[in-house]
Amino acid sequence: MTITFTKTKRGMSIRATGRDANALFNAIAQKSPDQQVADWNNAVHVGQAVDYRGFPDDAPQRFKTRTLASVLSGHTAVVWLEGKSGCVTLESCAPVVEGGAQ
Repeated sequence: MTITFTKTKRGMSIRATGRDANALFNAIAQKSPDQQVADWNNAVHVGQAVDYRGFPDDAPQRFKTRTLASVLSGHTAVVWLEGKSGCVTLESCAPVVEGGAQ
């Protein structure tokens, strides 16, 4: 699974490749925060490994989720990660496929 971030004139372009990545990305990127959270929580369990990118050009860092995803302040879908202070947006995380294959 690969997710690529590219800066554009309008902001950020995100591209997901791989069957599992495309399905999850499409479920998250084009829906309301409530639906993003529901889709994420159906696909990713607490304690599952995710690759997190603080900035689009950063190398991914691997963390484990420590909570279910939730909607922050009514507008942003987030999740909390073990070893990371504060919450992070779902768009900055990519679940690691079981068995380590991506």
